[in-house]
Amino acid sequence: MDWRRLQAVVLESDDWGLPAWVPDDAAHRALADTPAFRTPAGRVYGRSTLERAADVTQLVATLLEFRARDGQAPVWQANTQMAG
Repeated sequence: MDWRRLQAVVLESDDWGLPAWVPDDAAHRALADTPAFRTPAGRVYGRSTLERAADVTQLVATLLEFRARDGQAPVWQANTQMAG
């Protein structure tokens, strides 16, 4: 592959969702009494996320409207921060 001929568009965000918060009721019930979830921030944001499933669906639909010169669709690579 000749990387000199390739062009990239990078979409970066440091605020897609809140790390460590829970995605569903069962997980929230299991964690609700833990120290992090008993804090003021945990009570407010413990069930929060910045994106909705509909937002991600729309993002995918938008990205799929485009193709690279080789005909390939965009690649969306999610990275998860495991430690600070």
